[in-house]
Amino acid sequence: MHLLFGQCLPLDNFILGAKVDTIIAQLTKARTDTARLKVIENFLISRLNKKVKIDPIGIAIDLIKQGAGNTKITLLAEEMKLSLCQFEKRFRKIVGASPKTFSSIVRLRKLINAAPNDYNMTRLGLEAGFSDQAHFIRAFKLYTGITPKQYFKEK
Repeated sequence: MHLLFGQCLPLDNFILGAKVDTIIAQLTKARTDTARLKVIENFLISRLNKKVKIDPIGIAIDLIKQGAGNTKITLLAEEMKLSLCQFEKRFRKIVGASPKTFSSIVRLRKLINAAPNDYNMTRLGLEAGFSDQAHFIRAFKLYTGITPKQYFKEK
């Protein structure tokens, strides 16, 4: 908020255009400053009374990214106060992939971005949270279409 101090910004930077048009129409109809203040006051009070809707899937996505894809899906579902089935359905609908698939992609992306030049497949896979080298290579090939060795040779 301190970044806005001393600036004059259009109201539609903060509120949907249709709502701005409604407020402007109400302000135009108001004949006195007191009536105009009442319009603004009513609008601000209505904004205060709105309940903030918490998006559990958005939070889950952030937690998966923060955990570098190594977050347990069952624990995430519990934390979001959803059954595992509900959580997976909602997640798939919003993200387009299951939480497990998304986690694997996040893990691989982090691994690819952080991989040193003198890489060791086993070490890379274990550090990324894969159970063994075969699991790592299989997942890597599934998402990239080539083996890690081929990928890092080209890179």
